Amino acid sequence: MQHQPETLARAASAELLKFLGFSQITRNAREVVTAATPQQIPGFILTRFADTYGRSIAFVFKGKAPGADGSDVYLDKSLLHQSANYHLLVEGLAYPTFYSKLYVDLRQEMVKSVEKARHDKKGIWQLDQTKDGFVLEKLQTITDKVVILPKLFRRLLDYLAINEGSVSLTGFKGYLKSLDDRTIILPDGQFTNFDYVVDVKDQTIKLTHPPERLVFVEK
Repeated sequence: MQHQPETLARAASAELLKFLGFSQITRNAREVVTAATPQQIPGFILTRFADTYGRSIAFVFKGKAPGADGSDVYLDKSLLHQSANYHLLVEGLAYPTFYSKLYVDLRQEMVKSVEKARHDKKGIWQLDQTKDGFVLEKLQTITDKVVILPKLFRRLLDYLAINEGSVSLTGFKGYLKSLDDRTIILPDGQFTNFDYVVDVKDQTIKLTHPPERLVFVEK
């Protein structure tokens, strides 16, 4: 299984568990939690839909749910601030990846936390090279060295897997275009595809806009 450098992933996981109220975490060799104190903590999620793979797209909270299971809950800014999602953005331990079904006021509130975390160089923003760009020398460049937006990482990983062992980026833009990842660029609201915001020059790659200024359309 390929992944980005693990240090920040471990930091994000540790902060999430701490935020939810767990301590004394034990993990196995695959980073799976095998024990914690306490074993269970009450919590709930708020969700409106699942992605194309059937995974719930949700906000995560600790404590007792504000309504019965399956009931409608109004998610305002005050409740957003109590979510694990918002907390990890504040701590700079999660990338903003927004989709079109997220309400505008909530997205704007999350953008504020992202911009402050970047200004303060917290977490991922100490190492992020999504906007500044990096030179792709080999597969290990993205798995062991650079830290980038996960969506860009996954697209690069999939491209390299079908590129017959070559790390040449010659066909990467065309590959992205074929995926039809519909994207909205803010604040102008320009509707385009993900390939449009990815800049490739020889082996140097970067996004032309910061991640929080992109909104992806659900498939």
